[in-house]
Amino acid sequence: MGTTTPRDRLAVLDGRPGVAPDLVVLEEKLIKWREEVRASLKDATYPATEPAPDLLNEALRDGRAIVDVCDPLPTRDLLTRWSSSLFEVIDQALPATKSLVDRFRGIEATQDPDDVLPALFGHGWRALDDPALLPGETSEDDLQTLGWIGRQLARPFFHHLGELLAGHEAFAIRDVKTRGCPCCGGAPRMSRYEREEGQRYLWCELCDVQWRYARLTCPFCGNPKQETLGYLSFEDLDHYRVDVCEVCHGYLRAKDERELPEGARVDFTIEDVGTLHLCLVAEQKGYHSGSLISEGRA
Repeated sequence: MGTTTPRDRLAVLDGRPGVAPDLVVLEEKLIKWREEVRASLKDATYPATEPAPDLLNEALRDGRAIVDVCDPLPTRDLLTRWSSSLFEVIDQALPATKSLVDRFRGIEATQDPDDVLPALFGHGWRALDDPALLPGETSEDDLQTLGWIGRQLARPFFHHLGELLAGHEAFAIRDVKTRGCPCCGGAPRMSRYEREEGQRYLWCELCDVQWRYARLTCPFCGNPKQETLGYLSFEDLDHYRVDVCEVCHGYLRAKDERELPEGARVDFTIEDVGTLHLCLVAEQKGYHSGSLISEGRA
C-alpha cells in the first residue's frame, strides 16, 4: 500500500458544496509544509526542556496544559528557517497577501528577530490580533491575516508537543469536563461523536489533539442546562451538525461517526476545511466562534 499524500486526503473535498478549489490548494501546501517541519523536529531540540513524565502527569491531573510546564517557543534558528519557508508557501498560494507579508518581512529585517518572530509565534498561538506586530496604520483585516499566519507557524510545533501526550495515563483518564486543550489550553475548533458510545471528543487544530468532554455541556462557558443547548442541522450534510449555546452564543462544528460507514473515522484537518461554510451559517444566525469564557473546568 502506498503512502497517503495530502492530495489523497483532500480528495474527499473535491466537488463538495461550499469548498472553494483554491482553499484546497492552500491546505495541501500547508499540510506538506507542516509535515516537513515536524520531520525536522525529530532531529532538533524541541521543546528546549521537555517536561519530566511525573510533572506532565501531575499537570494533566490538575487540569493544566503542557504549556503550563513547558515553554513552547522554538529556538531562533527554527523560527527563522520555518517562518521563511511558510512565507514562501503563502506567497504562492495567497498572492493577495504578498504586500502584507513583504511589510512584515521589512519589519523583521529592521528589528531584532528575537523580538519579532517570537511575537508572531506567540500571538498566533494565543489567537490574538496585536497591533504591535504591524506598527503604523493597519487595518483589522491585516491584523487578522497576520494572526492567521502566526497560527500556521505555530501549528507544527504544537503538533509535536501534542505527541508528547501519547502514552500518558493521566491524559487517557483526564476529566471529561475539562474545557481547554490539554496541550495549549485553548478552545476547541471542532468535535466528533464517537461511534461506539456516542462519547463526545473535542479537537484543537493548533495541537491536533482530541480529548473527551461531557456531551450536554457547553465547551466554552460550561453551561450544563439542556434547555439552553441546541444544534443546527443540515439536510444535505447528514453527518454534520453545529452545536450552539444560548448562554454564551458560541458554536462548535461536529461530525457524528455513528452515521458513517463502518470503520470510517473523522480526519479533523480535512473536515475543518470542508465545513468552513457551516461557520458562516452559524454566524448569520447570531452565534460566534467560541472561546473559553473562564479558565478551569466546566
